[in-house]
Amino acid sequence: MRRGLAFPVTHEGERLFVLPDELIDAFQEADHAELRKTVKLNSEWPLLMNGMLHYYGYMSSKDIREALTSYTGETIDQHQFFTIIDQIPYHVKGFEYVRAKNGFKDIAADDPDKIEQEQKARPEIGFYRFSKAHLLEVGEDSVDFFSEKMEDFFKVVKRYYDVDRDLLEDLGFELETLIRNGTNMQELLNEMQERLEIPNEKVLKELMQALVEAHNDTRMYSLKGHKPNELKEQGMESNVVPIRRAQKVGRNEPCPCGSGKKYKKCCGK
Repeated sequence: MRRGLAFPVTHEGERLFVLPDELIDAFQEADHAELRKTVKLNSEWPLLMNGMLHYYGYMSSKDIREALTSYTGETIDQHQFFTIIDQIPYHVKGFEYVRAKNGFKDIAADDPDKIEQEQKARPEIGFYRFSKAHLLEVGEDSVDFFSEKMEDFFKVVKRYYDVDRDLLEDLGFELETLIRNGTNMQELLNEMQERLEIPNEKVLKELMQALVEAHNDTRMYSLKGHKPNELKEQGMESNVVPIRRAQKVGRNEPCPCGSGKKYKKCCGK
């Protein structure tokens, strides 16, 4: 005699599972509106967390619970929160955050202590408010929406280099991750030069200007998901990098690309 809860069968060429009537009745009895609501909430939490931490880098458990409450309309106590969250790594595809300090951090966030200190230093700024639909989309597919200025940077790269979209997105992801973590412009330039061989000063200047504009248009962990440009427009202190008029480089001066060589023996050839 076969024992079990579900039995595989083939009916008219289609593979099916047969359940005992008693089990079907039990499922139907348990399938009520309150259960469906609970399942929906439990499914949304990790996706919303994924989306929020993608932009904020680090959040305390208290801030996460408050944000989840604002997005779901449901009060979430600490015990309930950790009961669900502790199961997420085993059940959710694309799990991209880990416990850190008194909360959680995105796997791309390098230093949660630094992020928390920088966020606390800006009490006048609240966490940027994304739409619930946007956070669910980012959280479910781990998709990255490049900013308009990063797309402009891609156009400059395409103008001088034969690269496909996948390589551009790989470069863009690396640069945006560095920017979100607060990396300075010199280190960003070094990362760009690891990927792209700069042929001359003209190309260097165009790439640098496009990269500065992309930096100022990227959502940063220290700014709680805001872009430097957004805060500047509101008259608030921001991390905007100014775009300066490029000066003529002498042939015997150090090359502005940072190679350490004289300009005439590097980009000025």
